[in-house]
Amino acid sequence: MFTPALSLLRKRFPGASVTALTMFRGSQDVLDDNPNLDRVLFWDFLGQSKINSVRFVLGLRKERFDVSITAFPAFRKEYNLVSLLAGARKRIAHRFPRGYFRQLTFLNTHTVPVDEGAHNVVNSLNLLKEVGIDWKAEGPVPGLQISLSGDDESHAGGFLEQGGLGKDRPVIGIHPGTVHYRQAWLRRWPAEKFAELADMLHESYGADILVFEGPSEKGVGERIAGLASSPVTVVSGMSLRQVAAIIRRCDVLVSNDSGLMHVAAAVRTPALVILGPTNPAWIFPWESPHGIVRRELPCSPCYTYMLAGLSCRTGGLGCIRSILASEVFDAASGFLGGRVPAGRSDPGPARSPAAGGAPEVLVIVLNWNNYQYTKPCLESLLRSTYPNMSVCVVDNGSRRDSVEQMKRDFGTRVTIIENGCNLGFAEGNNVGLRQARGKYSVMLNNDTQVEPGWL
Repeated sequence: MFTPALSLLRKRFPGASVTALTMFRGSQDVLDDNPNLDRVLFWDFLGQSKINSVRFVLGLRKERFDVSITAFPAFRKEYNLVSLLAGARKRIAHRFPRGYFRQLTFLNTHTVPVDEGAHNVVNSLNLLKEVGIDWKAEGPVPGLQISLSGDDESHAGGFLEQGGLGKDRPVIGIHPGTVHYRQAWLRRWPAEKFAELADMLHESYGADILVFEGPSEKGVGERIAGLASSPVTVVSGMSLRQVAAIIRRCDVLVSNDSGLMHVAAAVRTPALVILGPTNPAWIFPWESPHGIVRRELPCSPCYTYMLAGLSCRTGGLGCIRSILASEVFDAASGFLGGRVPAGRSDPGPARSPAAGGAPEVLVIVLNWNNYQYTKPCLESLLRSTYPNMSVCVVDNGSRRDSVEQMKRDFGTRVTIIENGCNLGFAEGNNVGLRQARGKYSVMLNNDTQVEPGWL
């Protein structure tokens, strides 16, 4: 997300030699062939020993850099130490609300306060004022940038053609992963919900589903493919630029809070982002069509760049786990407005016809550690004589054994939504209401028992 700042740097200093140093292969892949860079250097700081890393950085002193700019977000002392050891006379970085001494921020010669309400791109652009660039006076801010070669494009076209994908059908990409460090896997929407979403998109739109799987996400794509009843193609073992070329051919990318949503923005593919603990104002796909699905809870967003690792103080990750596949499907359908769902002549999502002409009714039962009441309630509901009724149990973070027992007792006869934490009575029922697809919804207390002809 530093590429817009790179564009303005090159515009202001066309004759300068600009070098990027990165510690991730994916970042190197994105920056290679960027027209605003002269060189891209890679060093595996996480994989190499500390002494080897220090020797590498000290070796950069021979380059006699005039300026070092540490891109946002970089709240770790190692970034500031690298900038110092590399020997740049002017060292520019952010000043976070805390950690000035502990994180060695004072090693920089110029610091810019973090704007905690601004996008990552804006925070990086703010650093440019220390080299005399007022980005707000430069006109429209550039979008994210990734340079794709002819080989990248040919590979993507060949991949889709070989798989028979995208022929008069929408192609929808799914990225179920995240980075692997700082417990970022807690930002992942459950694999089984991605599988449910894939089935809904394939059934309603005839869509070809691609699941992108990175090196740190091995097995996630195959798990989704195994859980889904519709065909799913797992995309793995490719360079990031090859993946970008494939994403460019997708109608929409559905993604967790991950780097691939920014790749989608760079190739101008609409991105639908499923967000949990992260502030959407920081990381939405920059200057590109996008949508965000998230659950607004009193405790969210809770993730900050100053955390050593992500954790959930409620223990249930309700902000991400309570999001329904139907909610994501509805949001994705907004990007497929020009597509006609399979077997239909109009663009609306396919609905099953009501049995016997009766309006569809969803009955919502809220449960929290009271299965001794919920079980007879569900048993009475399943004896109902109404011909077009479905039952949804919203569990507000009950003990795991309670939920597993409910699944064993009722299987697929009821839909069970696990919030992961206690969202309270009102929001718990709201989660169930978002599942509704019919004309009527009924909310019952779990200590209710009904007669067969009650409805």
